[in-house]
Amino acid sequence: MARKVKKSDDDVVILKICQGIKKDSTFRFITDFPYDNADYSLGHPSLSKDGNTLYFVNDMPNGQDSTDVYRCKKENGAWSKPENLGPTVNSPNNELFPMSFQDSILYFSSEGHYGMGGLDVFSSTQSEGSWSRPQNMGYPLNTSYDDFGIALNDSGTAGLVSSNRDTKNTTQDNIYAFTVNDLRFTLEGIAVEKSTQEPLAGVVVELTNKKTGKKNSSPRVRMENFSSS
Repeated sequence: MARKVKKSDDDVVILKICQGIKKDSTFRFITDFPYDNADYSLGHPSLSKDGNTLYFVNDMPNGQDSTDVYRCKKENGAWSKPENLGPTVNSPNNELFPMSFQDSILYFSSEGHYGMGGLDVFSSTQSEGSWSRPQNMGYPLNTSYDDFGIALNDSGTAGLVSSNRDTKNTTQDNIYAFTVNDLRFTLEGIAVEKSTQEPLAGVVVELTNKKTGKKNSSPRVRMENFSSS
């Protein structure tokens, strides 16, 4: 069933979220989301794995500004009032395309958090009611162009992302497939005293991340060698 697109008084198209039930090969019984509104847009819906939490974006006036990520929870068969995820996730600029992964990680794209340029994909996790500081997913997933709309397989080892990179016209978006490399490695060696070159016992090896300054130490090991994964 075709529906005419509605516009606001400012000639802006107002988006809304709809639900359809698939019967045979078509979707029927199209219904509006209970919090659709003629004055502002709702879009980019993403359900949690259990189907009881809905993430979406909204430009309603009580947000951080621009487009923010909200969520509703299904309680007794009905959706709760939309909840803004707050200033940790939402910046003064646009947040778009949220995706809930395994009910534990929220991926989304943002123009406001520190990134590589344009829209970048970020991730955040929730613990004890608070969201972690969004982490930029880095290159090559993100570029100086717009990167958004991430989707992952169930194991998180491969997925799809949309981007306008590698295009002569930056208004053209393409879908890119990617795989996640296993960055674990085994480091082996022998710790020796510098002047005598005699092997040392009980050595703790420390690795430093040059970007973050974070240090990781290997467990205390026996004499000849060590391994750290």
